[in-house]
Amino acid sequence: FWQYLDPSMTYTCAYWKNGTQSLAEAQKNKLDHVCRKLMLQPGEHLIDVGGGWGSLLFHLFSWPLSLSISF
Repeated sequence: FWQYLDPSMTYTCAYWKNGTQSLAEAQKNKLDHVCRKLMLQPGEHLIDVGGGWGSLLFHLFSWPLSLSISF
């Protein structure tokens, strides 16, 4: 897979908003967009059911929230 994916190994659709220059940037745009739509709040719980290589979880670790994440 690594030959066709960005460094995060995200294999779902990307979000190519205006000005996006690379697949890695488009995947980050998508993960940011998903996280904003979830409207996660400090102390909330998130369960990852294993739909990929963990790019959403790794992305969430960089967010300034205190979440309980199960996988």
